[in-house]
Amino acid sequence: MESIMLKVGCAKVDITPDFPVYLRGYASRNELSDAIEERLSAGIMLLAQGRSRHLLLTVDSLGIGIRECERIYRDLEKATGYKEMQIYLACSHTHFAPGLDDDCVIRPGGKLKPGIYPAEPEYYPFFIDRLAKGIAEAEESLEAVSLEETAISVPSVLFNRRTIERKSGKVVTNYLYPENPEEYQFQPVDPELTVWRFKKPEGGLKAIVGRFGCHAVTGGMNQYAISADYPGYFQTFIQKEFGCPGYFLLGTAGDVVPLQRNGSSRQDIADILVKSIRLAERTFHKVDEFKLEGTTIQVPVSLRVKCSRKDAGKILAKVLKENGGANFDGDRCLLGVYAVHNVKTYPKDRLELPLRLLRLGGKVLVGMPFEVLTEIGLRLRKSCPNAVLTSITGGYEGYLPLAKDYRLGGYESTLGAQFNCRAGDDFLKAAIAAVKAFG
Repeated sequence: MESIMLKVGCAKVDITPDFPVYLRGYASRNELSDAIEERLSAGIMLLAQGRSRHLLLTVDSLGIGIRECERIYRDLEKATGYKEMQIYLACSHTHFAPGLDDDCVIRPGGKLKPGIYPAEPEYYPFFIDRLAKGIAEAEESLEAVSLEETAISVPSVLFNRRTIERKSGKVVTNYLYPENPEEYQFQPVDPELTVWRFKKPEGGLKAIVGRFGCHAVTGGMNQYAISADYPGYFQTFIQKEFGCPGYFLLGTAGDVVPLQRNGSSRQDIADILVKSIRLAERTFHKVDEFKLEGTTIQVPVSLRVKCSRKDAGKILAKVLKENGGANFDGDRCLLGVYAVHNVKTYPKDRLELPLRLLRLGGKVLVGMPFEVLTEIGLRLRKSCPNAVLTSITGGYEGYLPLAKDYRLGGYESTLGAQFNCRAGDDFLKAAIAAVKAFG
């Protein structure tokens, strides 16, 4: 049977706001942005094979919640005709970009008083307009390509911050590499940089897509400055090195951070990743035949921290009052604010969240709407070697640990996980079954 030709169209659009915004990613922030260190972009890749068309959207953002994703799908369908099932929306998780959802300010003493704030209303229409224009541009650039892929190990730039203290056997979260590493047992990371490159028939590259699992928390000298972080530099350096657009997908970075976080770390990490692609030239192999297709599975979950929806306003006021001034307790405040935020976001304590699949060459992208911990991705790959997990895809609903991680403690399970302790195991089980059914 003759394979159906793959076509690809590409676009990049600038989504940097030209007005002060509340940047997402650090609970210590209580001011609006005051500078732009690197500009933000959204990447649009249109994949077409026969009648099958899918959009791969990569956005410089901490994450976009499921309700806002649903809004984006509706508005993009009106503007472009593409339906939700055709859109694979993934965020880079930069901690220096505005959001589209409500967010929390918890630390007193800034211009923004503690509370829950809506996203800047003028940012959303600007964002949607740019995406719609980018999709039209991608359609105009659609052309036939061949696809090659490889996987490269890049272990030297990251570590698992959920370090296990040897004395207690409990997780101690080390946001920076510890000065006394011998006192800790380091949990695994996924150092794999998965790369797809799309080649034009006449020669040259149409685009490169890279997937890597490391938190975008470099820089930070000015936490109020907008930046695309290392994923932004990755895309910029791909353009410079290979003369084609670069697209970034985040892997299982929920518990993985850079070894170096300040100075030129953004540029250094991106440079290592891009140079690794150049040096791995001989390892790329051509994918002669594959069927472009996608699907979505709904996975049941339930909220872990609950509060009365009727009394949410009173509960929020009480939490903020009890944690005001000298009585401020960041962890306690976060738990209380998250509980109120959750009941405002989700109409019920039990709901379903999407697990998205997209076949890309010999791999199947598996998108989960969480900051996914490393072991989930490693277990998925062990069961399904062709599976490539991407975090913060089709939603952003907090951290996704396994049930065993709750017993060990640590930020990701005690404060960051919004759903029941079985959610990670349930998503992993559903992903394995879905990939195997996908073929």
